Amino acid sequence: MIEKQDYKRVVDALQEGLKRFATGTYAVWYPCLQREEAERLPDKLKRLPVKSWLQVELHVQSPAADGFGMHGSGMFVLNPPWTLHATLQEVMPRLVALLGQDASAGFVLEQQAA
Repeated sequence: MIEKQDYKRVVDALQEGLKRFATGTYAVWYPCLQREEAERLPDKLKRLPVKSWLQVELHVQSPAADGFGMHGSGMFVLNPPWTLHATLQEVMPRLVALLGQDASAGFVLEQQAA
């Protein structure tokens, strides 16, 4: 179970890691939840001091009406390999087709390239 403080700990750990190894590649998995902390995490990660990042999310179903549960998952990569975005552009539609559980299934793919 993810605690609310885990989101802050992730950002803090990445800030510390980037101070020590600014050009390292860092990957963070996160759940897609209807919680403020979860929804704000990608925006906080986008503001970290790196030249490039990539965000990808796979949403397999509509968020639950009661607001509970995971409806997908995401990965955020700081300093990603340069081929990752192109690969995910090909792969993500296939994953949606294979794993999608309802008409709301889809994906998010964003990047900031160096």
